[in-house]
Amino acid sequence: MQSFKDIDSVSMQVSNTIFNSFNYDSSANLLYYTLSFDSSFLITNLNEGALLINPKNNYQNKKILSSYRTTRSFLDNEKNIWIGSQSNGVYLFPNLHINGIQFSTDKKNDLHTVNFFDDKIVVGNEQTEIILLKPETLQTTATYKLDKQPKRIRQLKVKDNLLYILSDYNIHQLNTNLKLEHIINMHEPSFSNSNLKKFKDFSVSKDLIYTANANGVGTIDKSTKTTKQFWNKRSTAIFNDTKENIWIGTTTGLYLNFNNKTEKYNLNEQFDNSIIYALENSSKGLLIGSNSYGLGILKNNHFKVISKKDGLISNYIKSIFVDTKNNIWLSTNFGLNLIKLNVYNEVKSIKTYTTSDGLYSNNVRASYVHENIVYVATSKGLNIINLTNEKSSIIAPRIHLNDVLLNNKIIDKKNNQLFSYSLNNLQFNFSGISFKSLGNITFKYRLKGLESDWITTKTNTIRYSSLPPNKYSFELKAISKNNLESTPLLFSFTINPPIYKTWWFISIYIITTLLLITYFFYSRDLKIKRKQKTKEQISNLRYQALNAQMNPHFINNLLVNINNLADKGEVHEVKESLYQFAELVNLILNATKSNLVNLSDEIKMVKLYLELQKLRFNKNTTYTINTDLISVEELDAILVPPMILQPIIENSFKHGFKNENKTNTIAVDFKIKNDEFLICEISDNGIGIEKCESFPTSKSSGISFSNINERLRLINESENDEKLIFIANITDEFDILVGLKVTLKIPLISF
Repeated sequence: MQSFKDIDSVSMQVSNTIFNSFNYDSSANLLYYTLSFDSSFLITNLNEGALLINPKNNYQNKKILSSYRTTRSFLDNEKNIWIGSQSNGVYLFPNLHINGIQFSTDKKNDLHTVNFFDDKIVVGNEQTEIILLKPETLQTTATYKLDKQPKRIRQLKVKDNLLYILSDYNIHQLNTNLKLEHIINMHEPSFSNSNLKKFKDFSVSKDLIYTANANGVGTIDKSTKTTKQFWNKRSTAIFNDTKENIWIGTTTGLYLNFNNKTEKYNLNEQFDNSIIYALENSSKGLLIGSNSYGLGILKNNHFKVISKKDGLISNYIKSIFVDTKNNIWLSTNFGLNLIKLNVYNEVKSIKTYTTSDGLYSNNVRASYVHENIVYVATSKGLNIINLTNEKSSIIAPRIHLNDVLLNNKIIDKKNNQLFSYSLNNLQFNFSGISFKSLGNITFKYRLKGLESDWITTKTNTIRYSSLPPNKYSFELKAISKNNLESTPLLFSFTINPPIYKTWWFISIYIITTLLLITYFFYSRDLKIKRKQKTKEQISNLRYQALNAQMNPHFINNLLVNINNLADKGEVHEVKESLYQFAELVNLILNATKSNLVNLSDEIKMVKLYLELQKLRFNKNTTYTINTDLISVEELDAILVPPMILQPIIENSFKHGFKNENKTNTIAVDFKIKNDEFLICEISDNGIGIEKCESFPTSKSSGISFSNINERLRLINESENDEKLIFIANITDEFDILVGLKVTLKIPLISF
């Protein structure tokens, strides 16, 4: 041992520490292995525990695993220390730079608050005790028992060189001379008269102490100790700002007291129905900690939420601390979070501290930062995090591809492999390595060639089934609990298409198909054109035949009428009839040269015909032609079959007008229906027909109606076999027959 001491000054310091601080006894100890890291030494002992020594700071020297025989030790990339034992396995120490202190009993270790006062660490526990510790040695300098009954120390706050202490039933203050003074007890008359009950939180101003209580909110005058209740709703947190606003956290959201008026302050639906456990002011705004939805930030009436989906370890916020760098520390039931925001209150980073980093417990109640040292009050003692040495221990996790399975068979993991189109089911098994995350590792992956967005998962197996032929690149990253991402792992492969999906095969197929389609449509169009031409020729021949059939029939009837006038000796009427007859015949001859004439010419022919009939019946005939619903332009534009109306009017004179003592009346009305049909209604005051029919079938109708129906059907483009001629008797209000009405639905054609 003497030769070990004489190597150098550091060795001498380590040797002296072993002898003096740990009472080294060569007969009871057998030092085995030395590990050097960050100016510290870890020395294993084959007989009793391991020694942690820092020659620069003797207060950090300690003995660990004192009940076990330790063998070798190892420092990994994350600065975790692994220590082997002879018969008790391997032990992992996540971070020996996170120190701490644990007191003699579990209840003393059950800490709820921590602060820094008079250059000392102050903690409060479940036993109504506050304990003062030296920062360098963690030695206890003073302990104060505030109540005979074990009650919780809820808050420690420093104001004007005084430490204010809040427990369940009491408020005390401690001055810089470490003199403890009583302020109020809830059983005192001055307090009990206020009807306030158990303390939950408090906020200290210059003259007043604002308290959140189990049944309301009160104020305590620091000089007179007078207590007043100014609100009677259950409260859980309180904070008064410099604008004389009093913010109150309750079991149903946030309230604001201003000008002695307390009202609900709406944040959002979740926070408005949440328990608010913590309120803290900062340059980022008012910080609001809920029991279910994370951290809320209220600034200039704009509310923002940071929760687990943003990287928090838990949405249950127990307390909030803001350090001198405006970093936000959140104490939760699952660990400690450090949040850094930019000037726009956007999250720059979120770091997590848990038992995997060396905390005694994940149930963190409070934290306090002093000169780059974080003091963490947990349910199992006080931890101390040195932020100066922390960066070197934070590294990204590693990602390892364990297996690649192709159609359920393990294959080689080399890149750029070619697979047949039938081998298209792949499975990737992988692991993320980060001991500090203790299994809390997230993976992000994507298969380029199939998906472009990253997908997040907690599982370590990804399977793709029935992948289509393509070039693929599987990318995978591991993410630690502190949101550090590993370097992406890549696995590239190609699934070849079958021969019928190759580009050259598809090209030949497309060209051949296009040629066949072109030939098919060309042949079909040629056949359709030939068929259409034949159909048009047949229609024209039929139309011409119908017109030819119409002309002699009509002219014969007119000549018979003129002959009757001559027999009566009515010379003047005969001359006028012959003049009108000549004009009418001229119109008819011009009209029947084509299949269609404009409506105005058809109406002119109808007028001439009616004038001839008036002469025949000694002017005992009147008629009206109503085109008011059709414009002059439309009369010239609408096309109808020639002489489509005259046969119907002739039918009225021939069969309808039997009463010679009665004036014969003809009314012709036109209108357009739905831009599809020209509706023509021809009404008379004749004897009507014995039975209403949709189409006349009597022989007395002659060829006229069948001729009209056939011509209308030829110009109707609709495939439906709809009725185009309607015949009905006209009756008066007493159901007495007074005439006949024929309605034509002429398909609307215009040019």
